[in-house]
Amino acid sequence: MQTQKDYEFQNLLRLLESTEPAQVQLGLQIAQNYQTEFEAHYDCSVQEYSELVKNGVYVTAPLNEITQLYIVDKGITELPECIIKLPKLEIIELNDNLLTTLPNNIWKLQELFLLDISFNQFKTLPETLGNLNQLRLLNATDNQIEFLPSSFDKLTSLRDLFLTNNYLQTLPPDLGNLVQMEEIRLEYNQLKTLPKELRNLTNCKIYVRDNPNLVLPPELEGWENIVF
Repeated sequence: MQTQKDYEFQNLLRLLESTEPAQVQLGLQIAQNYQTEFEAHYDCSVQEYSELVKNGVYVTAPLNEITQLYIVDKGITELPECIIKLPKLEIIELNDNLLTTLPNNIWKLQELFLLDISFNQFKTLPETLGNLNQLRLLNATDNQIEFLPSSFDKLTSLRDLFLTNNYLQTLPPDLGNLVQMEEIRLEYNQLKTLPKELRNLTNCKIYVRDNPNLVLPPELEGWENIVF
């Protein structure tokens, strides 16, 4: 039989899972009185939940059931470390924000296969990104990225890499180890050369238009997989 406290907690959940920010904030205030029940339901503390909400994450299910996260054009400047409280995330879209970095612990999201951080302000990407074993698509278009982390050669599930309109001058040679790659977009960068090891990517199209200073090594000259 449902008790009065059970009834009150269900009302609290309705507030927290509302699409109205004012109701969510009210729910967070009330949640301080139901911390045990709250942690059992969401598998995180009220404080961690509040941190997610502050960064534009409105939770409508227990955290370990959420598979997709969309925070688009919200003006956020950081993604909280407690994002790992969403361990089943498969898709994260963070495009059109003001992000400059990702949490170092993002590698713990081992179900993640799509990460969109396009149209932000990244200059670098964390080394731990290379530990996302299931990542298939990374979209970092329209940032300020100057180089890729050396850990990229660990992304053995990666198929599509979008880096159009950044500040790249070269790529790590070990990128040529990712023989499963299908598409790399490098248009509108500042590339001066490409590693000859990219020739190993026999099933991959590499788009390099509008890199005015690009000089290909002999191994890549005339290769049909390079698209100008």
